[in-house]
Formats: sequence, structure tokens, C-alpha cells
Amino acid sequence: ESVRSHHSRASIGDHVDSKRSTAGNRFKAVSSAADSTRKSMALVGLTGNVAELGDNVFTGGSLGGLMAFRNETLTATQNAIGRLAMALGSSFNDQHKLGVDLNGVLGTDFFSQAAPGVFANARNTGDMVLSASVSDTSQLTTSDYSVEVRDVAGVPTYAVTRLSDKQVIGAYTSFPISFDGVSLSSPGGTAKPGDSFLVQPTRAGARDVEVLVRDPAKVAAASPLATGNTAGNKGTGALSAATVDAGYLATPPALPLTLSYDAGANTLSGFPATSAVKVTLADGTFTNYPAGTPVPYTAGASISFDGVSVSLKGAPAQGDTFTIKKNVGGLSDGSNALQLAALQRKNTMAGGSTTFNGAFSQLVSAVGNRSMEIRMAETTQTSVTSQIRASRDSISGVNQDEETGNLLMFQQMYQANAKVIQTASAMFDAILGIHG
Repeated sequence: ESVRSHHSRASIGDHVDSKRSTAGNRFKAVSSAADSTRKSMALVGLTGNVAELGDNVFTGGSLGGLMAFRNETLTATQNAIGRLAMALGSSFNDQHKLGVDLNGVLGTDFFSQAAPGVFANARNTGDMVLSASVSDTSQLTTSDYSVEVRDVAGVPTYAVTRLSDKQVIGAYTSFPISFDGVSLSSPGGTAKPGDSFLVQPTRAGARDVEVLVRDPAKVAAASPLATGNTAGNKGTGALSAATVDAGYLATPPALPLTLSYDAGANTLSGFPATSAVKVTLADGTFTNYPAGTPVPYTAGASISFDGVSVSLKGAPAQGDTFTIKKNVGGLSDGSNALQLAALQRKNTMAGGSTTFNGAFSQLVSAVGNRSMEIRMAETTQTSVTSQIRASRDSISGVNQDEETGNLLMFQQMYQANAKVIQTASAMFDAILGIHG
């Protein structure tokens, strides 16, 4: 029997054997050479040699359906959920580390992050070790990647293929290698031409995520800075709560700061002497002012320096001052918690093109569309099967109505013939009586 005649008898498992074919071969589920965590079907010969079969060999039956579901739906869905978990965890961690907890300590990672999976092909002849890390979760895709070692004019070259669309996205001759938010490195070993590796950046993203901060007192809900209006100010100017970015952690300004308003020049001064100041208006236009330069005041404009951003609203009076200082204890301040909540509205996924909600909606839509396609295919196949059976039955099957009619006809014919025989017998008896 052929490979295709057997595929409906097997299922994916650790020890799945089909019935032996007339040639003595059989099927067996084995760990894939490319991915040791994945099962593939193999053909076992009479001598015990095992030949792994590609998933595309199975195009029908229950096994073909399982293969199609795994390759077309399950893998992509796992990767999409993993990408969402990794992007959410990374963005949340970054923002959480920009706040302080109730002890006045800067926040730490709130979630653990899964490491990309890297699998060396079991048939590799070299001993190179390949490792991967995520460099930018916003650039991650839902695809897996293959890395193939090629000999190009005597130079080992690493060709990276995105498996979702089979596109070779780069050929590299040295490490590190960066693509789609992933960075590859090789801690050691030597690669041989023909060796290959499978990289799964997001497959375990949802499975391996874990909450690291379990003490409510260590939730960094407050801003690391506190702002205020100096008592005795005569104007209506009010300084907003301060927000910070990674620049603040890298080069924090000397605090406290006192900003002073000059009504005659309509400027603010008191910024760090060595820091440039950026003023961004509501329409997005901005102006950079050199260090030590008084900054023109525009109500509501964002004022940024050294990773710190504040805004001043209202009408300050001559000599009014405003303070920026460290937030000790983080009491009565949930500004960083608001920043954490605002992450859901930021385009932090798919190259900065969509939000968490947008990515999740795309995932649900893709799975729903695929489910609908399968239902339609099932309905169509059921209809085709019914038509084939009807066509077969019309040729070789038994039509009960037709056979009942034939039976009645034969019964009537039998009864008529019986009458003929009865009449002939009576006539014969009459003739014998005449001659007697």
C-alpha cells in the first residue's frame, strides 16, 4: 500500500504505529529532527531504518487534518499569543521601572520574559551553539525562522528565512545577527555547511510569563518625582505631575529644582545648567533650547529635559516659582499607575502600528475566519460525499421502491401462470374423462 493509503489510520503521539503495508513498512511518530519538541511521522523500513516524512505528504484523512490544523492554525495562534504576552510584559516592565513604590524605591521587572527557542537540527554535523534574545518586542512577528549554514566562496554564511512567507530576509557572515526584533549570537562551536537551526521567538511567550512582583508595597505606582507650586505664588500657574522616560534613569538631574517665571520676558528659568530643554506644543511641533537659555512660556506646552517631562498651565505672575523634587515614599501619587494603564492605547506592537487590543482583535479575527473556512469546507465536502454516494447507489445500489414493484410484478406473473397450469390440468382431466 502507498503512504497515502495509510495516513488515515495514524495519529500524532509518542508511539503511533500503523498497520504494516504489503511491503512490510510501517508508520511511527518520532521527534522531528528540526524541532525536538514537535512530533512528525516517519516511515520505518524492514531493516529498521527511519525516514522522517514532511507534513505535506499527508493531504487527507484524519492525520492530514491534524497536520493542516497544526501548521496553518495552531502554530500561528501560539506565536501570536506569545508575541502579545512578550510585548505586554516588556512594555509594562519598562514603564514599571520608571516609577517608585511605597518605599521610595524604583520599580523592577513586573513580569518575567520568555527566551526565544533555538533548536539545532539533529542531523547537523557541526557543533556550533546558537542562542537568541529579544532586542525589541515591538518588532516581533508571529513567524518562526530557519537559519541555514551555507558555503559561499569558502565563507560560512548564515541564511535566515522567515517561515511564514518563505522569504530569505538576510544572509550574514558573522554574529550577532539581528532581524525582526530578534538577536542571534553564537557562544561557541563550529558550523558546517548544511547545518540548520530553527528559531521560535514567541512560541513560549505566553507559557513562560510569570508575575514577579507579588508584594503590593513594591508596585511602583508613583512617579519618582514630585512637583508643586510654591506657597505664596500670586498667579494661577500650576505645574503638572512629572513623567519620566529611560533618559531619567540614565542621567538623572540634580534635584530639587526651582523654576522661576519672568513676566517681562514671559520665560521660565532654573533648569539644569548643562541640560537642553525641549518644548512641544499641542500640535506636535517642538523647539529645542540650548542649556542655560531661558525657555519661553506657552500654557499647556510639554517641557522636557534629562528624561523629565512636565507642563505648566494657567497664568503665572512675576516671580512665581515651581518645584521639582524626588518623590519620597510615593504616597498619594498614582501617576505611574496611570502611565501603566495608558499602555493599552499606545502602538507598541507590529512595528508600532497597533495596540495590544488591536493585536488581540487581529488574532481573534484570524482564528474566527479560519474556523469559518473550515466549516464551509466541511459543508462542501459533506455535500460532495453525499452526491458521490447517491451516484454510486444509482448504479450499483438497491432501490427499495423499484425492487418492491418488481416483486409485486413477479407475484402477479406467478399467480397468472398458476391459473394457466390449473386450467390446463382441468382440461386434461376432462379429455381423459371423455375417452374413458
